[in-house]
Amino acid sequence: MTETVRIAVGNPGEARIILVGKSQEDKQNLTVAFPQFPTLSPQKPLNQQIEGNDLILTVDADALADIIEVGSPCQIRVPELNITGTVIWPEIEGRRGNARQVVDFNRPKAQPLPEDQTISAVEEENIPEEPSTTTIKEETEEPLPEKPIEEITAVEKKTKRNSIWVIASIASILILGGGGYFAFHEMTKKKEHAPVTTTTGTPSSKEAKNTPQPKNPEPAKPPATVPPENPFSNMSVQDVINKAPNVNLIAQEGKRRLANQKADDGVLLLENAASRGDASAMLQLALLYDPLTFKNGGPIPSPDMREAARYLQKAAQAGSADAATPRLALHDWLQTKANGGDEMACLTLKDFWP
Repeated sequence: MTETVRIAVGNPGEARIILVGKSQEDKQNLTVAFPQFPTLSPQKPLNQQIEGNDLILTVDADALADIIEVGSPCQIRVPELNITGTVIWPEIEGRRGNARQVVDFNRPKAQPLPEDQTISAVEEENIPEEPSTTTIKEETEEPLPEKPIEEITAVEKKTKRNSIWVIASIASILILGGGGYFAFHEMTKKKEHAPVTTTTGTPSSKEAKNTPQPKNPEPAKPPATVPPENPFSNMSVQDVINKAPNVNLIAQEGKRRLANQKADDGVLLLENAASRGDASAMLQLALLYDPLTFKNGGPIPSPDMREAARYLQKAAQAGSADAATPRLALHDWLQTKANGGDEMACLTLKDFWP
């Protein structure tokens, strides 16, 4: 490990890059780059000062907390001075509490305070209805003039004759209706008691041939089984972790969301399942980080040999037989890199293949 570059902990959220014996190189517009992480742009120092013969560059450690793992080797380069060295990244207290760790969604979810609601009750008043008053106007009727007795007798006789005709007509209708009903009833009774003629004996051969034979009924087909819908498809990552009955279902949902282009959700679910001992989740994460199986445009921005080696080691220790082949391939690749002078490959072999 090169001794021209060292690292020390500064104030919270700050890392001090020490360029040993480079006080005379105090130039303006110096930057600090991290070749190990190609997607990370060079950092402009927060402060630049001289202590003795050393040149101190203070960088923002909070901006690197989610990228550089504590205790892992890290290459540091100052391109303006053509200085490169490898250091072990220390644990630095952050100004905003950043830390590279698996998100733990098992803590209880904070419930929002209920909003005060004012319910106003409107009472309806029963307005009694006013009784309607009707004015009855009494009219005094003038007495009708009396009819003579002879006229009244003639009217009564005519009324009696009309009543007799009405009664006679009704009686005729009832007699005719009763007779019709009786006749219909007798005809119906005869039809019900008529003997039914049946032919007995065996049918002739011609009749047997022409008689259609009943076909064997087809067995009833069982109802088509409809696959149950995924109960986790519309849940958030936190709800999946809280409601899944076992860690295997969390890993399966993580793989499903990776396949459905939900990269962030898939990686978070796999990391949670791996932290709880699921070997399949460990193996899936290892293949995402592995330089030999890495895919551009995937859920991981860049390959990481150390993360791949770490997850493959854990998967093998958890009993995954499928981890043996990719772990052996990564070992051979790292050995080739180490033989070519790659310090990171040497350290990775030493840490995960003791």
